[in-house]
Amino acid sequence: MASLKANIAQESAVSTLHGPVIIVSCPGSGKTTTLVRRINRMIEAGIDPKNILMVTFTRAAAADMEKRYRQLYGAAPGVVFQTIHALCRNILVMEGVIGKKSLLNEKESQDMIAGFLEGRPETGNSGDLAEVTVKCKRREDDQDDEQEHRDHA
Repeated sequence: MASLKANIAQESAVSTLHGPVIIVSCPGSGKTTTLVRRINRMIEAGIDPKNILMVTFTRAAAADMEKRYRQLYGAAPGVVFQTIHALCRNILVMEGVIGKKSLLNEKESQDMIAGFLEGRPETGNSGDLAEVTVKCKRREDDQDDEQEHRDHA
């Protein structure tokens, strides 16, 4: 990995030990490196890694951040790298809004869609294909996030 010279804003983010930090900038400007350096600085300052949550938008970005951290500093037991979707799902599970097993698997999703398309009433759907599609997509995303949560548990 090429060494980037950090600017004043990046150094400020790295040295901020408490509270959230949001970094918005163009691709390739050092966002991931800055956040990874911040995590290391927090751990070096004595913050328990279990109290560090790194949230990003995509699973790929979360995996990249964790990979980069490991490459630069080794394992980070306790630090959680996850998507905003996984975070929200975990909060809903913790608060009892949804169960850990409340998601459809791929076959169940396909059966539900097939049932809707065939007009079978046992699918329990309202008859709105757009609504069914959205529900199926949400469940697929939830399954991906559940797998991500298991991978990081």
